[in-house]
Amino acid sequence: MSALLLLLAAGILIFLFWFLFLLCRQLRRYMPLTAGYQRFPVVGPVVLAYHQYLWLSYAGLLRSTGMPAAEALRLAATRVPLISSHGWREPVSTEAKPADGFGLVADLSVAERLGKLDEEAAFQQEATVDTLLATLARCRRRARLVLTICVYYLVAMFVAAMYLPIFSLGSAI
Repeated sequence: MSALLLLLAAGILIFLFWFLFLLCRQLRRYMPLTAGYQRFPVVGPVVLAYHQYLWLSYAGLLRSTGMPAAEALRLAATRVPLISSHGWREPVSTEAKPADGFGLVADLSVAERLGKLDEEAAFQQEATVDTLLATLARCRRRARLVLTICVYYLVAMFVAAMYLPIFSLGSAI
């Protein structure tokens, strides 16, 4: 049982370090992460916020070249997996939750109908930076708690493994 918990703690540590390495590498390359990471509890919100940031950054870069905002958002949505699955330019359902990324798409859809898409896209691009940083801070706090528990458990297992033979020698005498 303790060997299984030890493997679980080591697996969690390896996964968190792998995700941190992957996130840093993808941030440097300015590329999206795979959508499968969104299913994990601690890192899922970070992946969603990062993809929203990438989508609006790609669209902002395309808008700066003179492309219309609606076309820039549509083209940028093809590069980001989570946004393209939400279907930019499709009607957004009323049951959609902002945590799923639909809130951003719904806000931009409403702004497009009102004719203020350029201003709303610029505002949302600035707002997603704040959202991404807040999500990273929350993830860091949660990951620190998980890492602390895992490290405490690993240290306890190593201490028990060191002292258990000493106690068994005393009973053998």
